[in-house]
Amino acid sequence: MASGEETLAPGSYRTVEAPAGSVVSLRTGIYWIQALSVASGATLALDATAGPVVIYLGDELHLAGEIAATETPWLPLFVGVRGGFSTRVELTSSPFRGTLVAPAAEVILGGTEPHRGRFFARRLVVQAGTEIVLPR
Repeated sequence: MASGEETLAPGSYRTVEAPAGSVVSLRTGIYWIQALSVASGATLALDATAGPVVIYLGDELHLAGEIAATETPWLPLFVGVRGGFSTRVELTSSPFRGTLVAPAAEVILGGTEPHRGRFFARRLVVQAGTEIVLPR
C-alpha cells in the first residue's frame, strides 16, 4: 500500500503493510494476517466500538507506528502470534493497548508512554523505564 488510507474488512490477508504517512483502519471482527508491519509515521486505526479487533498473526509483527483506538471500557485489541521460537515482537515506538498472546515468541516492550493490557510470551523483556498498566 502506498501512503494514504485503507480500510480492511475482517477476513484473511497474506501481508498488511502500512508505510510512513499511511493509515490502515480495522474494525470490530476477526482478521487472519500472515505478516503485519506498521512503519514509523504510519497509523493502525482501530474502531472497536462494537467489540474488540482480533488479529491472528502467522509469524511477523512489526509495530513501529501509532496504534489509535476508539475509547472503550474494554481492551480494543487482541493479537495472537503463532510464530516459532525465532519470532520476535517489538513494541517500543508507541503504546500498545490490548492483549498480546505470543507463546513461542520473545516480546520486547519499551517506550515512554505506558502499555495497557496483558502480555503472554515465551520471553517478555521490559526495557528500563517502561510502564505496564494492567486492566482491572
